[in-house]
Amino acid sequence: MAAGPNGHPNIKSLPPRFKRLPGQARRAAKPKGPPPDPQAKLLSIYYSLQGDPILSRLFGFAFDIEFDIPDNRQNGGDIWLTAGDAPSSIWTKARYAVQEGEDKTKRFWPAPRFESVNASAALTREQMHGVFDLGQGYEQANPRPQYYLTSLAVRGAVSEALDGIETVDKGERHQTSGWTLLDSGRAARSARDLAGASHQRKTYDQKSAVVLHAEELTIGRRLDVMAIGPKHKNVQWRSLMNRFVEYTNLSEAMRERLDAIVADRRQNGRIFDEAAFQLVSRSMPIVGDQESDADGNRNVEAVVEEAFQTWDGTPLAALTCKSTANGSGSDVLPVKRAYDLPTSEFPELRPPPLRYGVGYVFSIRSEFLGGGSPTRRRRHVGTSRNMARRRCHRVTARGRSRDVFCVRKRLQLRS
Repeated sequence: MAAGPNGHPNIKSLPPRFKRLPGQARRAAKPKGPPPDPQAKLLSIYYSLQGDPILSRLFGFAFDIEFDIPDNRQNGGDIWLTAGDAPSSIWTKARYAVQEGEDKTKRFWPAPRFESVNASAALTREQMHGVFDLGQGYEQANPRPQYYLTSLAVRGAVSEALDGIETVDKGERHQTSGWTLLDSGRAARSARDLAGASHQRKTYDQKSAVVLHAEELTIGRRLDVMAIGPKHKNVQWRSLMNRFVEYTNLSEAMRERLDAIVADRRQNGRIFDEAAFQLVSRSMPIVGDQESDADGNRNVEAVVEEAFQTWDGTPLAALTCKSTANGSGSDVLPVKRAYDLPTSEFPELRPPPLRYGVGYVFSIRSEFLGGGSPTRRRRHVGTSRNMARRRCHRVTARGRSRDVFCVRKRLQLRS
């Protein structure tokens, strides 16, 4: 290597990626990460497959059966289901409710463990028939809502002074972060779920029957929204989780199996899918606590946030920006998926626009293990235009409803 002035190496003779200033110290070697954990990779593959309603059936983690309702349950009631009769079998407590008139919302879904209304945040009823009760806490003498909304709208400071108050709702000068849904009982319910999981593990280790309920079988949530305009025209529920999926690297045998699984999902030759979102929590080591168990695991604390979902007017089912990651092709999953959003060919599958001066009603459906969920059409088929109008008027005035949440037409924050 040629030497430059003062004996320093001639940096022009070095490859561009290795150039450094004279006298500059070499960079420290990048520390190596921990070795790959085969068990962690196996678990990530398992949870990725069993949490997808299509892949779980393709790889045999879930299957569909049909059976007749027992004679003594024709008028409704609880039914305990199990796949075998082993002494340590796992059961599911399901509830069958007969449809009444035009109310098509009652179906055959896992029954909740906690059914008391307006109890403590941890023990109150969370959902019924696969639909979350977002009106908790509003019917009390001193209302303490479990779920509520927040939003932020930013506008120019002089726009109202120049053009008058009517410009506030036209939308030309506004920017918004959308609606954020909050759950004030997240911490209490997280502690409840941890205690319930510990109890179920001990029950299973004792060779006793384990009974699963809706809270334990819920693996995701699906958000629906209904826009209520001033004249209440074309009122209908729209899901924010709709998308289409394509599988690009399947063998011929897997393709035939997939076609049989998705036969009732195809729309105009495309495979319809519905995404779901999960509630996120973090575990952090407790500061100053150096104790650990026999396996060397330290004590940790769980950190949860009340805000659990935000809608800024864009679909939640897939990325809406240009990206090469809008799908799944990593080494975690053995198949590749590509997602796409419904186009104008599928108007009923598209979300409503987010506009000022419009009221919005929200509803959350549960996604159970295996991908089962009340569909948007079945869940809300009983919500006629008159029913929606009456319900939204009531919610607009009082700010609450039992299974949906509506916001006031002109709710905004001004700066």
